[in-house]
Amino acid sequence: MLTSFYNYQYFFLLSGGIYFVRRKEQNVKMHRSLMLIAVILNAISIILVMGRVFITEIENIVMEFYEFTPLLMWTHGLTGGLAQVLGISFLFKHPPKIRWGMRITTTLWTIALLLGIAVYIFHEVNHHAH
Repeated sequence: MLTSFYNYQYFFLLSGGIYFVRRKEQNVKMHRSLMLIAVILNAISIILVMGRVFITEIENIVMEFYEFTPLLMWTHGLTGGLAQVLGISFLFKHPPKIRWGMRITTTLWTIALLLGIAVYIFHEVNHHAH
């Protein structure tokens, strides 16, 4: 349930951040505020939710890495981790040509969000099946 809450929050924060920076009259301050909240919530989610799942499922994730759900988890973790690192770096430093980096980060974050939803669904289905 907590995972669903975070997924909805990311979706709305990411959408809001994109909206405020892409509209005709940009509001960069609102964009940065929403992205700061998204990065902080994501860090909390990584520590409290995803970290717990990773620790409890580490044996399956490592030993059965070739199966669908663990492969989803690895891909989600790698894309999400990279998006998080890039998001944090943009909060502290804005390179002159930041647009390409933000587009890459947004793409990674969107992929990680969709993979996170898939991981949640497949993880829950597998746990309820056993």
